Formats: sequence, C-alpha cells, structure tokens
Amino acid sequence: MTWVLLGEMFNNKIRAAALSVAAAMQWVANFLVSTTFPPILQYFGLGSAYGLYTIAAAISLFFVLFFIKETKGIELEDM
Repeated sequence: MTWVLLGEMFNNKIRAAALSVAAAMQWVANFLVSTTFPPILQYFGLGSAYGLYTIAAAISLFFVLFFIKETKGIELEDM
C-alpha cells in the first residue's frame, strides 16, 4: 500500500526526488523499529513493545484519515 500511495501522490515534476526521499524515510523507520525492539522487549516486555508500535500505527492511521486527500477521479498533474 505504501508504494502505491507514494507512486500516486507526487506529480511528474518532483516524483523521482520525492520517491527517493520517501523511500529513505521508510528505511529509516524500518531501522528504528528493528533497533529499538530488542531493548524494549528486554527491559519492558513484549506487551509494552507491541503497545508502543500500536500507538505509532494509530497515530499514522489518524494522520492518513484526516490529512491525506482522496485522489480518485483527479488527474495526476492536477494534484
């Protein structure tokens, strides 16, 4: 879903640069999750680790629902 959204939300003028920045941020986020999970698991337990990531997912869901605009029926260059 992430790659579909990223491919559809940038116009042709900035698409290459925007996709590269977005992909880099995706890798940074993956790195943060993979490096923070073992210490959180060790010191706080599995429930806390999953709870923290669940809160982050809920915040991102809120962001998508309220700040990402619907693009159905809109030409790419009109966005």
